Amino acid sequence: EYIRLANLVMNSKKNLDDFKSILKSKSALKSCENIMPLFNKVVKKQAIKKIFKLYIEKCKNITDYNTRHIKKELEKVISLLNLNKSIPLNINVYLNLLDSYCRGTNYFKFKNQIISCSLTYDDKINLGTIRHEFMHILIKRIFKNNLKNIRISLPVNKNYANDNSRVKFEENFIYAANLFFIKSKEKRNNNLKYFYDHGYKKIYRFYDLIGKYFVAEKRKLSDKNLGAFLGEL
Repeated sequence: EYIRLANLVMNSKKNLDDFKSILKSKSALKSCENIMPLFNKVVKKQAIKKIFKLYIEKCKNITDYNTRHIKKELEKVISLLNLNKSIPLNINVYLNLLDSYCRGTNYFKFKNQIISCSLTYDDKINLGTIRHEFMHILIKRIFKNNLKNIRISLPVNKNYANDNSRVKFEENFIYAANLFFIKSKEKRNNNLKYFYDHGYKKIYRFYDLIGKYFVAEKRKLSDKNLGAFLGEL
């Protein structure tokens, strides 16, 4: 929610219509209509401007935080999933220095998308997190099935235990897909075991199917292929 509000303030004219539509569709967020005037008052204070200036200086010292470098990582995902590079997306990547280390999230709308990520323990861009959130955006853009009616078990760790099947599917798929960016087979196997031991009991199956569909057979990430993928779990 912090990133939603920050994005709204920094690009208020661009995103205001989207924000209004969210307020209309989700009654729980109507309280934000009262909060926004206070929020706008706060962001104009000199103390906030000073903090933001420090934030900008911090970002300048992070060499990997640039469009060229991040685009290179996103293109790796596009290549793995055999997608056309012209897929219509408008993504902004923000550093959220208020979040804990190695965390990320994404916000998806058809007009624009946001990837928010924190830093690694050594104050570098967490490229694996950016790829992870990017894959969420791609699946949201491409896969139409909300998985409400499936009867397939999709084990996850305790953090996602109460989420719906769609979320569980995406987490399993993306954790497995991200392993293909690890060159060392030993490290891949260690990661697979880690996920399995932490609740993702079908992670090996997801990994094998991604290898079959997108690496061996060079299938394109599509609604049809993801549907077929789901049928083989």
